[in-house]
Amino acid sequence: MFNLFILSFIFFVALNSFYYYFKSEWPELYFGKNDIQYHVVQGSIGRIVTFRIIPIFVISIITGGIFTKVTGNIEITKQALLVGGLFFAFFKHGKALIQIFYNNGIVIMINKTTQILSHIFFFFLSILFVYIASNFINYPIIQELLPNKASIIENFWGSTSTIILGFFLYKLYTFAINSSLNMNQFFRKRRDKLGSKELEYTKVINEYSHKYNASPSLVYATLLVEDLQRPKLLRLIENIFRSKKGTYGIMQVSSKKPIQDIDSIKIAIEKYFKETNYIDSIDYTNTSTSFYNIIKDYNPNPNYCQLVDLARNQILNDKPKNFS
Repeated sequence: MFNLFILSFIFFVALNSFYYYFKSEWPELYFGKNDIQYHVVQGSIGRIVTFRIIPIFVISIITGGIFTKVTGNIEITKQALLVGGLFFAFFKHGKALIQIFYNNGIVIMINKTTQILSHIFFFFLSILFVYIASNFINYPIIQELLPNKASIIENFWGSTSTIILGFFLYKLYTFAINSSLNMNQFFRKRRDKLGSKELEYTKVINEYSHKYNASPSLVYATLLVEDLQRPKLLRLIENIFRSKKGTYGIMQVSSKKPIQDIDSIKIAIEKYFKETNYIDSIDYTNTSTSFYNIIKDYNPNPNYCQLVDLARNQILNDKPKNFS
């Protein structure tokens, strides 16, 4: 029991040390950074796989292999990895969930529901990959790649491996950061992901914007940001499992029951964007204060406002074909 506790604690420290070092050295790559310019990197699938899954899997194999060579007991090693992984999951994602519930979110660019579901998902995913790794550590090829007891003591191989892993991941994603700084390119890609839906959405935006003297570019920019914060898959899940009053559709408007994306656009224009077409005038001077006053009723977060402004700039520079 004592050996199990010690090994579990060492594994827990190893995982947390990696992420602590990663956060302190490269905060722009860490998930908790709220800067808008890194939002695309923080939300990308490739980055999630690279930083949420690969390190846990690799560190589990390395520490598990070392534990096996030191103790000679594969079963104790597997138990230690699972216990340490469980503590790590509680420490990382359980603590984050508590912060979300009490502070109304910890990552300001993502809405509360998305954060909660993400942390619950990664809580179980991290434990799953520790379990998978624990079943790889006794493979002969893994044992051959790992150092023996003497070399561990002499060369601190585990520490060196962690540094190499961190450097590799940093290099792997440097290009993603550089490309993400071009927000015009980012929102162009978001529009491309809509596919044929863009034509459908912009047709309704045009029609209802003319009806209520709304700014089509402002409405469409808000749609892109809302779609970014609450992706289609999550909206579909909500429509299936929620039947009470909440925010629904691609525009995330309040409704007593689930509604379709098109309906949410119509409601949003009528409720929030009436008489905003003056910002499309050539005489309009766009300042952060004036733009915030327009969008604050929809979402008062200044960073949200900035993101909508960036999306609108892209739309104005590359208007949809059916935009008037």
